[in-house]
Amino acid sequence: MAIPSAYKPCPEGLARAKAAAHRDLCASRQEGLFPWPQALKAWCINNVLHDPRDLHLLQLLVHVALFPLPTALILYALPPSHVLGCVWFVLCYACFLQRFILALHYSEHGHIFATGTFWDGFVCVFVCRVVEERI
Repeated sequence: MAIPSAYKPCPEGLARAKAAAHRDLCASRQEGLFPWPQALKAWCINNVLHDPRDLHLLQLLVHVALFPLPTALILYALPPSHVLGCVWFVLCYACFLQRFILALHYSEHGHIFATGTFWDGFVCVFVCRVVEERI
């Protein structure tokens, strides 16, 4: 059976797709907003994480805790302003939404923190219970 001409592979399109895939695989990771010192990375890998490949996920979770939560508290301390609230909302979504959803998806498939450590108990017990109570 002959393949219709519309479905024949396009060599230049294939080359562009391979080049794009290669750029994606070789690109630098951008999960965090700022890089961590090597000593902190090494400590987290040895004492906090179950798998060293999860360091980027931990960095993202820490950045999420360091930016949106304190800035939201600052917004409550300032005089009420819808403009500031909208700017904060857009910045949080632009900086964290896609990364955070991917992190949540990944964490559903694997164990991030080393089992039996303070971090495992704190995140899984305290944070999850606070979220459950709010829902």
